[in-house]
Amino acid sequence: MDLINRLPQEIITEILMRLPYIFHKSLKQVCRAWRDMVRNSSFYDRRIDSGLSQKFICLLHRTGLTMYDPVRGFWHRSPPLPIGFKLAFSTRLVCWRRKLVFIGLKRYNRETRSILVYDFCFNRWHVGTEMPEMQLIKRFVCCASPQGTVYVAGDRLAAVYDINTDEWELLPPMPRPTGLASVSFTGGKFYVFDLQNDEVQNFDPNTGLWTPTDNISGIQHKENVLYAFGKLFVFGGQEITEHDLENGNSRQVISFREVILSKPGSAAVWCDRIVFAGVCYHSNGSSHRVLYMLKANAGVSERLIAINPAAEFRQTNVLSVTTVEL
Repeated sequence: MDLINRLPQEIITEILMRLPYIFHKSLKQVCRAWRDMVRNSSFYDRRIDSGLSQKFICLLHRTGLTMYDPVRGFWHRSPPLPIGFKLAFSTRLVCWRRKLVFIGLKRYNRETRSILVYDFCFNRWHVGTEMPEMQLIKRFVCCASPQGTVYVAGDRLAAVYDINTDEWELLPPMPRPTGLASVSFTGGKFYVFDLQNDEVQNFDPNTGLWTPTDNISGIQHKENVLYAFGKLFVFGGQEITEHDLENGNSRQVISFREVILSKPGSAAVWCDRIVFAGVCYHSNGSSHRVLYMLKANAGVSERLIAINPAAEFRQTNVLSVTTVEL
């Protein structure tokens, strides 16, 4: 320790930045200077800028939250929820920078729309303000924006949560009620892929208006969809398909002979790949949980990678998937 402390501070920082994230909690216990360094968000910004960061897949399931590092092949169990909070079937998970936002939790066995925010820099939980006027919605979807806000939609209601100020703002009602849906924030707009009415609606925060944009009536198996890399990916039936909503082109990315991807599932973007977690059924009636990584523009033999899941993941359905870079 004395030898390290004799080094210039910049050299110490460079050394600590190269340690995997799983050791960061131990670094905070060495001394106050190292604790303050690792707690500072600029430490993780430098890791990202230097190409030293790790991007984890976060899987939310009924027994908790599990993180996976695809590069190193390591599984990591995250801290348990604070006392009094429990996951519900409708609980969803999104990420912004080094914070995970849990939406729609149970609190003391009471159905609520409670919010929990976990900060990886400080390794601590924050109880957020409950969603306003959306407690009666049974199913909702959400996504994060680059500005640190979380957009939530369900039925005809929509709201936006500011992670930094812990404040909610109700948005104007959507033109039509939504049933099954997927959402995305891209190009400065909040998109709702309405699978009940076969259309896409977008909300512009600058104008405060909803606008219908595309028709998706020709797409089948729309229970599991993800908008990524400018395309709409659909996981269902015995295939994974890719749809370009601008020109109407569609193509099959992966075809399964016997396995049928079931609903519900969850998908997210990890680097240049798509992560999908769900359940597969075989023709003999058996089923198993799956975790796939998809690279749509790769060769056929490299498009799909099956990840061997952790033990706790094999026993329960995944509620939500997101990614975090640390």
